[in-house]
Amino acid sequence: MSGPSRSLLLLAVCSMCAAAGCDSVSFVPPPRDIDRPSARPPYRGSSTAAKEIVLILPAEKNSDLSVWEAIARQEAGLSRIGFRTLELDPKDPPAKQAELIEKTAPTTSGLFVVTNRSPETTAALARLSAKKTPIVLLGRALPESADSAKVDATLVVSAPYDASAKELVAAVVTDARKRIDLAKGTLQAAIIRSAMVDETSAERASALLAAAKAAGVEVVADETFSGAPDDFTKILDRIKRNHPKLAVLLCVEEGALSGLTSYKQESVEKPGAETEGLVLQPLVGDEFRVVGYISTKANNNLVGLGQVSALGDRNVRDLPREAVRAMTAKLEGKPVPPKIEIPIRVLRGSVDPGVPGKL
Repeated sequence: MSGPSRSLLLLAVCSMCAAAGCDSVSFVPPPRDIDRPSARPPYRGSSTAAKEIVLILPAEKNSDLSVWEAIARQEAGLSRIGFRTLELDPKDPPAKQAELIEKTAPTTSGLFVVTNRSPETTAALARLSAKKTPIVLLGRALPESADSAKVDATLVVSAPYDASAKELVAAVVTDARKRIDLAKGTLQAAIIRSAMVDETSAERASALLAAAKAAGVEVVADETFSGAPDDFTKILDRIKRNHPKLAVLLCVEEGALSGLTSYKQESVEKPGAETEGLVLQPLVGDEFRVVGYISTKANNNLVGLGQVSALGDRNVRDLPREAVRAMTAKLEGKPVPPKIEIPIRVLRGSVDPGVPGKL
């Protein structure tokens, strides 16, 4: 660049600085757009952008807890709320959860707690309630005590299983009675559990047993499906040998229901056959009528299997979503009910093999 050109360029730069009210030494370029804070408002109009909540888990583990953590983290992100998880070591004593709760509370905006139901945890939550710490109890109620009466928290839980269990048993009885050989007499049933239990497995099993008893169904077998490919076949073969009149399967978990899709039809001798003398046994749907629970509506395709009379959808993902929404409302000073129940939806199916389920 020639000397005159450089002089003109320098003069133009100085003129710009003068117009901006600065000299050549103090001039600072404007910030890049990337350095500027986002002008987009928090999701759903939330005012909790600078908040953080902590999920404190118990030492024991089950399949629901991992789902709760993942969905709660996702929902908190959508609401622009910081989220972290603290969990205990299986070797920790029950009182350790209370210690973790009180240590964490001053550093967070609110607490999610899956309580281990220890008296120490309840007492710690009572002390934090006195300090107005926002608390949401996820999935588990506190044992009744003098301290639990002092805890100001919102409990988010699944609805009781009594009603859905009665509906499931009524559906399977109706379908079983359509068979001529089962039109009269006492129906026999088996409870099928999964080796992989979840947060409410025991509660659902109790509800199904009570509903079966109330409906006059005799539960004659209680089996646990390991998840191995051939285990369900072994279970059904054992049931058929010991209880040839058994007609109903009550599946406690989704894992137990999944065994239906892996059931192997075994070959039996057929005297006088011109071929190899083998014939397949009927599908499980021709022998049994089945009901059970699924963890999410994404798996409601099971109701389309011919042998399934109905499914109870406990929608495990809705529980953490509602818990985060309740905490968001608390942080914004909005009223929140003391208890939120996630309903169980019953999906009715068709028991005719090969016919899609009717929802």
